[in-house]
Amino acid sequence: MKSSFEIFKFAGIRVFVHYSIGFALIFFPLIVGLQFLPSRYPNWEMKLYLIVSLISVLLMFVSVLIHEMSHCIIASLRGFKVKRITLFVLGGMSFIKDETSTAYDEILICISGPAISLVLSFVFWILLNLFTIPGHLDIVEAIVYYMAILNLVLFLFNMVPALPLDGGRIIRATIWLITGNYTRATFWSAMSGYLVGIALIGLGSFYLFLNGMISGLWYGLLGIFILYAARQTLKDDHVDSHDT
Repeated sequence: MKSSFEIFKFAGIRVFVHYSIGFALIFFPLIVGLQFLPSRYPNWEMKLYLIVSLISVLLMFVSVLIHEMSHCIIASLRGFKVKRITLFVLGGMSFIKDETSTAYDEILICISGPAISLVLSFVFWILLNLFTIPGHLDIVEAIVYYMAILNLVLFLFNMVPALPLDGGRIIRATIWLITGNYTRATFWSAMSGYLVGIALIGLGSFYLFLNGMISGLWYGLLGIFILYAARQTLKDDHVDSHDT
């Protein structure tokens, strides 16, 4: 059985959804509805928290899709063939058929996603001022506020200099551009991926076991994913410390 299914095609780019999204539609509304929203809107009824959190999480994946779509559009403009985008429990992934042949292309493609996330955050912050009414807790304001925060987090997190994140790929391309050695650039950016992955697992364990915060599970899963992806990058490129 296939692990994902196609939902639509845009500008020739096929968009798939992984079945793990089902877990995300349960897990993330719990985080948003039980931790994020009550801290800012303490007097809502539980059903309102759940409704707003579900809408917010759906819009979260729209933001992730826009982020990934920007990568694909820039890649297409640079002459690369885009296979598909897949949304899954930890976010989204763009599958580009060919590896970038120059550091310049790598930087352009990778920076486009965080850039659009930052623009979206800025737009939502502007909208937040339009919907903010003193003394009134508005549902629309809550969703816009969450989207402003989320897209800012998407920007900041993706710019962390660790493979497989965009920031890690930008660092790899920069080292590649300076040294002319793609293998060395891959090794050191993957090592930063290991460090970030371990740090996230530690942070997740702290939140989950010491503070009892369910968001700790999310940090832990992200850390495991980054560790695995960094290791897989080294394996796919046949890189080890002796090559650097």
